[in-house]
Amino acid sequence: MSSKQIEPLTFHNSVYTDLDSLVNDMGKYWNEGKQLLFEGKLREHTRKQHPSFANFCAAAEKELGSYPKESNRIYLKWLCKFDGIKGLYWKGSCYGNFKSIANFLCSSSNDELNDLLLFMMDHQYLSMLAKSLCIKDSIRENIRFIERNVSKSDTMFEKENALSILSVILSESKEFYFQGKRFANPKDFAAYLQGYADKSKEELSEKNEREKNENKEKERNLSHSKNEMK
Repeated sequence: MSSKQIEPLTFHNSVYTDLDSLVNDMGKYWNEGKQLLFEGKLREHTRKQHPSFANFCAAAEKELGSYPKESNRIYLKWLCKFDGIKGLYWKGSCYGNFKSIANFLCSSSNDELNDLLLFMMDHQYLSMLAKSLCIKDSIRENIRFIERNVSKSDTMFEKENALSILSVILSESKEFYFQGKRFANPKDFAAYLQGYADKSKEELSEKNEREKNENKEKERNLSHSKNEMK
């Protein structure tokens, strides 16, 4: 499904004869793109010339039939799996390639992008996009490593740590510093953060246990006082 010629197709007031250009603009014009895909128009238009791509479209249509309230998720997945895609698109926003995403993560706080990336990692869509963008294997493996950890995360602290690690991975830094500590690679950084999280959980557990014991002691004292009054 790389660059392919198609019969002229009108989309967003422009005529397209190249599949890559069309799908990337479908990412930019989100709602119109969803309509073109999910109404079966793109599948029918490409069925004779590119049957494998038409089947790719049909699979997304079928998934929407099973999950009718998840059109944005299914559309995002479809875009990420298309191997002519040039960047990350979401509801009219274009975040560009991975280096652009890394710059967004490092330079500003963008709640929509943060939430989107966590969602994508939780569904393993980010590694799909990395494959479609022909990102080198070492970075893709690091992304899969983060995705596996995000799927196991049960606190926002851990998920925010995943975004910190991701920004390092996407920037392709050889080494980096965090809170005055030097890290040679993302896995060492992840191990450090996991240890920090485990320590925080242990301290919280100990605090809860102390409070529990203190409450029990108060209840015993109160019961003892009531018995003395009888």
